[in-house]
Amino acid sequence: MSISVRTPRREKRGLALAVIAIVSFLAFVPALHGPFVLDDISSVLKNPAIRHIGTGAEGVASAGGTRGRPVATLSFAVNYAIGGLSTAGYHAGNLLIHAAAALLLFGLVRGTLRPRLGSRADLIGFGAALIWALHPIQAETVAYIAQRTECLMGAFYLATLYALHRGALCEREKGTRPGIWYGVSVACCWMGMATKEVMITAPVMALLYDRTFLSGGFGAALKARGRVYLGMAGRWAMLAILLRGVSERGAGTGIGVSPLAYARVECGAVLHYLRVALWPTHLVFDMGAFPSVEAMGSPLATA
Repeated sequence: MSISVRTPRREKRGLALAVIAIVSFLAFVPALHGPFVLDDISSVLKNPAIRHIGTGAEGVASAGGTRGRPVATLSFAVNYAIGGLSTAGYHAGNLLIHAAAALLLFGLVRGTLRPRLGSRADLIGFGAALIWALHPIQAETVAYIAQRTECLMGAFYLATLYALHRGALCEREKGTRPGIWYGVSVACCWMGMATKEVMITAPVMALLYDRTFLSGGFGAALKARGRVYLGMAGRWAMLAILLRGVSERGAGTGIGVSPLAYARVECGAVLHYLRVALWPTHLVFDMGAFPSVEAMGSPLATA
């Protein structure tokens, strides 16, 4: 009887996953043959660290355009080993990562809401994943090769939360080895921080997710999974080491902009992206100069 009940549900879930993956690919296939532009030059075309996969941790971490981001550098090195400097392979890699992130989002939303909404959680998760996969603002993650750092970090971020949820689910249902899922969560968190620095927020976000959807309180979350969050936060020290060479890839340094002025520009950029995320109109690939920066007499040209 259990097979007859679960099989249709599994078939629907499999169909949803297939639709999300296929739609993700069909939407961005035209971008596969785009050229190298802007930061693609330093991240791929003139990046010596991607020429050999086996250069070791030091070589991988000390690249030009991807300095301090060894996992992103390694992914570019894999691309180079497979297809050299053919742009199609790099775009295809970004597209695969983007599709994987959409599938992870489906699993995370569906799993999080199922205890409260039952089968309706499947539909909500499917809708959320499709919006993620097809949102116009996501086109840059495929069309702009250097945005590999962004889409790969996002995939690791979602994987961190998804694995945390699965571990808690195994623990609650007395499943097999929840520690494996917790280990995957910590590993994904570490990999994400070695991909892009924005991942620094993941341990805090994971704790907030736990408090809201899994444990019901910070005390209960820390009691149940304190070692998991300690493991995630342990990466902060290594991230500080990786950030030592951030000035060599630009990142707003060495261009005559004070930290305060740069922070003001970035705040405006965040608000802009929040707006276009909700209402994606007048989208352009290169935003050009920000008026607020020009007024300060800064040479900063792009956000």
